[in-house]
Amino acid sequence: MKALLHPCLCALRNGRPVVIATILERSGSAPRGAGAAMLVYEDGRAAGTVGGGAVERRVWERAMDCFAQRRSSTARYRLSPNEVEDIGMVCGGDVTVLCWYLSPADRQALSVFSRLSELSASGTDAWLVRRIEAGGGVPDAGVCCEGKLSSARCITYAEAEPLLSRQPMLTDGPSRLFVEPVLRAGHAYVFGGGHIAQELVPLLNRLDFSPIVFDDRADFASKALFPDAARVILGDFRAVSSYAAIRPADYVVIMTRGHRYDHELLTQVLRTDAAYIGLIGSRSKIAHTKSLLFQEGFTEADFARVHTPVGLPIHAETPPEIAVSIAAEMILKRNEPSTTGKAD
Repeated sequence: MKALLHPCLCALRNGRPVVIATILERSGSAPRGAGAAMLVYEDGRAAGTVGGGAVERRVWERAMDCFAQRRSSTARYRLSPNEVEDIGMVCGGDVTVLCWYLSPADRQALSVFSRLSELSASGTDAWLVRRIEAGGGVPDAGVCCEGKLSSARCITYAEAEPLLSRQPMLTDGPSRLFVEPVLRAGHAYVFGGGHIAQELVPLLNRLDFSPIVFDDRADFASKALFPDAARVILGDFRAVSSYAAIRPADYVVIMTRGHRYDHELLTQVLRTDAAYIGLIGSRSKIAHTKSLLFQEGFTEADFARVHTPVGLPIHAETPPEIAVSIAAEMILKRNEPSTTGKAD
């Protein structure tokens, strides 16, 4: 949804209606999960995806019907073959999709997307909250951020707060709330600007991790080298807090040019509440670093926070492959089920 915020707001401000198609729930092995979204324009153009293939074609057709009827609607698509009303996809499963019709005359829609657009550069968590009626109407919507709900007319923060999770949440009943995280707080700090970092940073940017590169060498702490980085820091590995504050929502990947720098960084990062800490290196390097940390009073529990060797075990060898394995592990961490925000 994040990538669709600006084009949606631009269309509404330019007097053009749009439809946002969003998967509300999925069962089985459908290609995309809840929260996957597609923006459809009245002239038939589309951006984003709800899974491609036949299901996306059907959703697009329904979106075009929404323009004709000037209303929102929901539909359930059966993806398993050889079933009544199926759409012939072999992957199996069902998806329920909301096609949300947005008119440029809808002041609430303009308020919601203006607010989300404002927040997109703030580095805070934000959720889009929608009330969805049985027929697919969306009578109310708002934005949750920093303990407040804005733009909504009838939905209260007390209703939405239990549903604020890392994953989209949908309540039961004829009038349901759908709450989806649209903006994520935090950054991914990449310490070391070498070959793997140069492959990893653009990938993290595309995955909405908001990467920040930190190196002590001017040639490697360069915006020209890392145009996709949210920020590039030329600093001292021994004094990270002088340049940046690592927060609980932040991810850290350590891939410097030497054992000493890795150790310097770990002793600092382990004293933060970073959500993820990854350390690249051979098993002998890792064992040596662990020994040094223990000598300085760190415990087994402290070291257990460190993902090392960093990345999922996919037998990666080249810098691009290693970058993929690291990004995949970070996605796995980010998408861990939350213990809060369970729907009734």
